[in-house]
Amino acid sequence: MLAATLQACNEDDLCAESMGGGDAVAAYDQLAQALKQSPIPFDFPRPSGQFEERTFTFSDLESSAASYLYSEGSRMIFLRALAAYSRSKDIVPMARILYDAFSLDPETLAAIPDPTYSDAVYYAVECEDYAYFSGAPEERADAYLRAGDELDASLPHFSSIFYGDLPCVFWSLKIPTPRAPLR
Repeated sequence: MLAATLQACNEDDLCAESMGGGDAVAAYDQLAQALKQSPIPFDFPRPSGQFEERTFTFSDLESSAASYLYSEGSRMIFLRALAAYSRSKDIVPMARILYDAFSLDPETLAAIPDPTYSDAVYYAVECEDYAYFSGAPEERADAYLRAGDELDASLPHFSSIFYGDLPCVFWSLKIPTPRAPLR
């Protein structure tokens, strides 16, 4: 969806012109390459009028992009943030996308609780849906990380998201056999 979104921007004259070099694909790739080299420091504006120095990482970019590709409206916001960076090296709009995607208070970076979401429930479903290698948990973790190495080398985008399921290698895959009650 990322490639289709960036290409659709390139096919729209106004969108393409909003990118610093006129090419959304190149704008994304340039930002990704810069972030792979090192995080980008930036001054985040606070409501008090003060600024706080923060950094934006490659993983932040991939998380932001992945979270904002689900609807036309969110893709538009993502493209605007990409344009802000490509034109003037302003990463703040992209950071705001990240904070929204992760439900973080932009001022404090504290998590905004969501009583309808549970990591435990997410992983209970996710980890039971797929096989995460065999062996002891440490062996499964090593195999999982080696599989990630292959993805890093072969996928142009979003390979870092693969590591979000790493907890699954430690998730119990065997349900113990229930014992008869003691008499």
